[in-house]
Amino acid sequence: MSEKEGDGEKAKPAPSVISDQERDWAQAALTDFTKGSYGSCLQNLSKLEAARPQDTKVAHNKAVVEYYKTDLKKTDQFRKNMNAVCSQAHVNIEDLDSLEDVEHCVIYYNQAVLLYHLKQHSTALKIMNKIFSFIEPMEESLAHRVCLLLIELHLCTHQPEKALTLIAYIENQFVLTESSIGGEKDIKPLEKEHKEKKPVSMDAATEAFRMKLLQFRCRCYLMTHALKACKREIKTIITSGGLNMAAVFLKGNLEYQRGNYRKAIKVLNSIPPINLSFKETGESPAVLFYNNIGCIHHYMGKPNLACFYIFKALGENDAAMKSLPKPEPGEPYSGRPVHTVGSNKQYELMYNVGVCLLYGGQPTRAFDCLTEAIQVYHMNPRLWLRLAECCIMAHKQVRPRVRCSGIFQALVEAGRVLHHGSQAG
Repeated sequence: MSEKEGDGEKAKPAPSVISDQERDWAQAALTDFTKGSYGSCLQNLSKLEAARPQDTKVAHNKAVVEYYKTDLKKTDQFRKNMNAVCSQAHVNIEDLDSLEDVEHCVIYYNQAVLLYHLKQHSTALKIMNKIFSFIEPMEESLAHRVCLLLIELHLCTHQPEKALTLIAYIENQFVLTESSIGGEKDIKPLEKEHKEKKPVSMDAATEAFRMKLLQFRCRCYLMTHALKACKREIKTIITSGGLNMAAVFLKGNLEYQRGNYRKAIKVLNSIPPINLSFKETGESPAVLFYNNIGCIHHYMGKPNLACFYIFKALGENDAAMKSLPKPEPGEPYSGRPVHTVGSNKQYELMYNVGVCLLYGGQPTRAFDCLTEAIQVYHMNPRLWLRLAECCIMAHKQVRPRVRCSGIFQALVEAGRVLHHGSQAG
């Protein structure tokens, strides 16, 4: 999931205090923000800030809009502004037990989104678990975003079972009717029943939310190798939303796990044209495509061809990273959109290349690639086992010659001794 910063309520002070003029400014700010008119939005928020200098919601929303105005590039400045908002609201982000007011959840949420993009998944997950305890009284649009980010973090931390449990709960709370049974059933009849009872409630936003949950469920099934259930969900996704890039990658992964390698390649080759750039999404479809094709060829027993494709993925990754401006001096997270900060796939790809080189009988080159991957996978025991395999293979390639040479030399010397002895005798 590529969540962006600043999904929060726009200037919504206590109704008993706000004036009609302030309400108009708040509504105008929200309208401008929705349209992407951040300059005009800031003007209205500045008027609100002058009228309500102690209102932390106004200060928070102003920080968010200023961040959006920079195309989410001034991340370090945004963090400073959020720290100032936290001080004004008497909120300590590091002390999760201090979160007692649902109105402060949006501040914690934005912090978690930031940590997610910086690849600090465990810390972000702790924050989101705390926020989720306030899900019932939370404003619905924020609740949807909280749910999606929490599921994504469970998957990032390799906890698909927890993600599935959460998805079933969310579907019953936000998407399905009270009389509907759990999310382990097929989605189609549940959706039909829901539309018959509450035809006006399934709006475009809810439908998009439901499709996101379906995609998450597929990813969970792939991680737990529940392939039959995954096939059913993918069919629903394609029927409802068409064959988009996400659906193609999910279907390709399914065929790959089923051992249908040629079919998986055929599916991946059907990816539709994509107009979004790397700067907009933080993902390079070319990197994903070549890496997946390489992995499939590896499992087809073609490590050299797998290396060829993964090296192409590395080239696409380098090109994508070079398209981004360099970080600003003293501000390591600024100068590029926040959703691209943690988008470098170099080390993950180097691990894959290392494994392919190892299977291709090139342990020395494999070792060099795998040592680069240590920066990301230093806690992964498989990486250290692969490094050990490289050492063993490299040693075996050299050592037998040394041993044979030594044995041959010993036999020659022994023969000479015996020969000389017989002559003496």
